[in-house]
Amino acid sequence: MRWILRLLIFFLSAWRWGLEGQTPRRTLCVMEYNVENLFDTEDDPNHADEDFLPDGSHHWTPARYRLKLQRIAEVISLVGDEDFPDLVGLVEVEGGQVIEDLLHKTPLGQQARYSFLVTHGEDPRGIQVALLYRPSSFRLIAKEEIPLHFPFDEAKRTRSLLHATGVVASGDTLDVVLCHLPSRRGGARRTAPYRAYGASRLRQLVDSLAQVGGGSRHSLLLGDFNGEAEEPFIAEVLGAQPYVSSELTSVQPHRLYALLHRESSSKRLGSYCYQGCWSQLDQLIVSSSLLLPSSPLRYVEGSAETIHHPAYMTERGTPWRTYGGAFYQGGYSDHFPIRLHLSY
Repeated sequence: MRWILRLLIFFLSAWRWGLEGQTPRRTLCVMEYNVENLFDTEDDPNHADEDFLPDGSHHWTPARYRLKLQRIAEVISLVGDEDFPDLVGLVEVEGGQVIEDLLHKTPLGQQARYSFLVTHGEDPRGIQVALLYRPSSFRLIAKEEIPLHFPFDEAKRTRSLLHATGVVASGDTLDVVLCHLPSRRGGARRTAPYRAYGASRLRQLVDSLAQVGGGSRHSLLLGDFNGEAEEPFIAEVLGAQPYVSSELTSVQPHRLYALLHRESSSKRLGSYCYQGCWSQLDQLIVSSSLLLPSSPLRYVEGSAETIHHPAYMTERGTPWRTYGGAFYQGGYSDHFPIRLHLSY
């Protein structure tokens, strides 16, 4: 009996030593934020930005612009918790100049040391999408802008898709695709084909990446999809299935999974509220490879969420907007930010 006890003590000690000797897993924080019309105060003769000028209908003054920059920097800091997010997708930005101002006219650039990419799409107002990234945690190796030209409406102009490929500390390759799909203005049913076409282009891109990828290449789609994850253009055209948890979801290879689907959380309201009705317009969608326990880079269970923070919400719990129509409210945005963590 004594030798059995000694053997048991030996194995328990070895097991404890193994746990203590393990290197703690690190995390990659990713957020997306529709910042509600981040324009500078300079007129761009090539785009319809007249509303957001000092003498425009919104009376967009330098003081209001500076406050807006500070507000966005504050949200990015809050979402990052103990540190700044490693990747930040920003939607509804006028272009590269406003990102330069965000990084250099607030403490954000010096503190977080972001680099950035921005699209040069054909939206009539000049609205673009931008990706901030920390080169220390996401080593950019390729970038691509994908215009959306609609074969059924050649006159329609909208935002491009932004595709960035980077290598993270685990050695895995992460393909990040940021989008701002066409809005519902004019009616959800009438505008649905435009979002469906955008989803089809996203699907084509993901499929092409899978063919040249492998087990160490992963896809992350994020942005303002202007629709819920259960709508046909996401669930059927894009083919993103709801992901609940590793216990409740049978993950299939070469599939996409929506992390902010209505089935994924019982406590969510949404990222956008219109006339008292909540919608989860902002989405986080990942390839199945990020959900496999065997993957060096993988999704942290339960980390995908819409961040409802008191700092940027009203007393009613809705986003504290910059404008309500043409009326200045002095807030942050009409959307809440979203976030997830990947571990490696």
